[in-house]
Amino acid sequence: MIEALSEKIAVSIKKSNEAETVSVAVMKFALIILFNFFIPVLLSLFVGWLTNRFAETLLSLTAFVLLRMGSGGYHFKLPIACMLST
Repeated sequence: MIEALSEKIAVSIKKSNEAETVSVAVMKFALIILFNFFIPVLLSLFVGWLTNRFAETLLSLTAFVLLRMGSGGYHFKLPIACMLST
């Protein structure tokens, strides 16, 4: 799902400006990384806001990001598995 969406967006960007953009594969890879980060973070913050625990959610997400940066994290084979685990 994320890979297909990333590819569609990358192809669309490439079509809009073929001369000044990188390859579709590079853009697709970058978009997958962005989606895998922002979707869980935004969903978590939204749930934190709904439950009146926004500050605690933000603190937890920050701690999680710092922990992953320090430990290197575990890498799943599929991007969707990474997003769901996050």
